[in-house]
Amino acid sequence: MRLLFSLILFLSAQAIYAQGVRIGGNPGTPDPSAILDVHDTTKGFLPPRLTTSQRNSIQNPADGLIVFNTTTNCLQMSTSGIWFDIRCQCTYLPNPSFSGSNQGTTNQAISFTPAVNLGLSYSWTFQSGSPSSSNSASPSVTWTQTGSFNVVLVVTDANGCVDSSTQQVTISNQAPQSCWHIKQNNPNATSGMYLLDPDGQGGASADQFYCDMTTSGGGWTLIVLTNGNVSGHPNVGLSAAKNTLISTNGGQVSANLDAFDQWTGTNFWNQLGSQGQMLWKVGSASGSILDIVRNNFNIYSNGDRVSFSAYQALQGGIPNIDYNNNGYLQAAGSSTGGSSCTIESSPSVGLHGPWFYHSCSNVSPWCTGHSDCSGLPVRMQWRNQSNYTTATSPSCSNHGEIYVR
Repeated sequence: MRLLFSLILFLSAQAIYAQGVRIGGNPGTPDPSAILDVHDTTKGFLPPRLTTSQRNSIQNPADGLIVFNTTTNCLQMSTSGIWFDIRCQCTYLPNPSFSGSNQGTTNQAISFTPAVNLGLSYSWTFQSGSPSSSNSASPSVTWTQTGSFNVVLVVTDANGCVDSSTQQVTISNQAPQSCWHIKQNNPNATSGMYLLDPDGQGGASADQFYCDMTTSGGGWTLIVLTNGNVSGHPNVGLSAAKNTLISTNGGQVSANLDAFDQWTGTNFWNQLGSQGQMLWKVGSASGSILDIVRNNFNIYSNGDRVSFSAYQALQGGIPNIDYNNNGYLQAAGSSTGGSSCTIESSPSVGLHGPWFYHSCSNVSPWCTGHSDCSGLPVRMQWRNQSNYTTATSPSCSNHGEIYVR
C-alpha cells in the first residue's frame, strides 16, 4: 500500500513538472508555455527586494534572475552577470553607448569613450583586460591574451537612473600594418610609439614606429627622419635602402624626434601608406616645424622609383613639390657617381645614404658635404625656403620628417 501511494505521488509530481503549475485565487490549468502561472485579479507578484549591495552579493546570478533594487527603485534582470534595468522611476534612461576599437593587438592599449561625457558617472568592466574595471570617462585598456572579450559600460545620471551597454573587442597577436590602421580601429589613439608589421606574415619582423595621430586627421607612420644635430646618417646601400625595415643613426627609434635619424626601406612605403598619402614636415626641430605639406605618392619599379602628385600646403608657404627644380629632397639630373645609375648603388660614392632612382636621378634626404648644402652637416634639402637655418646654405633644413598613411 505504501509503495502504491509513493508511486501515485511520484507520477503526480512528474505530471505537475511536465505541465507547469498555476497558483492564485483562480486555480486551474496553467498556460502551456509557463512552468509557473500566477493568476489573481486583486493582488500582484512581488519579486525579492534587495539593495544594490545585497544584489551584488548574489553569487553567479542566473540569466533571467529578477530582483527589485530598492537603492535605485528599478526592476532589474541579470544577463551574463550584468544587471540590466527593466523599469525605473525615471522619465528617461541615460545613453550608455560608447566608441572604441572592436579589434586590437596584444599589449597595445585601446581607448574607449562614452557617447555622453557630461553629467554622468561611469562604471566600466573589461573582461580579461588591464585594468579590469574603471570609473574614468575615457579609459585605456590593454589585453595580454588573444580572443574576444566583453567591454561593459554602466552609466548613472544625477537622478540615479542607470543603463548599460556591452560591446565585444577581438584581440590578436598580429601587429597592425600601419599607424593608419590603428587610427581607424581606435580614433582616440594618441601620437607615440607603436609596434607595426607592414608586410603581415611576410619576411620582415614587426618593429617600433612613431605614429603622428593628430596632423591632418592622424594615422601617419614616420618613414624618414633627418636631424642636423645628429652626426652621420643611416649608411646603407641601395639594396638595404629598399629592403631594410628600419635603419637608424644616433639612437633607437623613440618619441624624441630630435635624437636620431631614420630611414625605412622604400619597398615598405606603399604598405605603410596604403592610402597613398605622404606628409612632409621641416623646421629647425620637431617642436619648431615651419612647413607641412601633404601629397600623394607611389613607390614602383621594385622600390627604385617614386611618383608625387596632388600637393597641398597644410602649414607654411610651400604649395608643391617639383622633382627636378624645386624638390624638397635633393635631386640631380644625373647620378653623382657617373653616367650609370648602377654606380650609385655603391655606398662609397657621392651621397651614400639611402636614395631612390628616377631616370638616372638620385634623391637623398641627406646632403653630407655636397655642394648644394655648402658643407653643412646632415640636413634635408628643401629648396624653396630661406629660413630653415642660419648657416651658409639656407635651403638645407636642420630637421625633416616624412610620413605616409
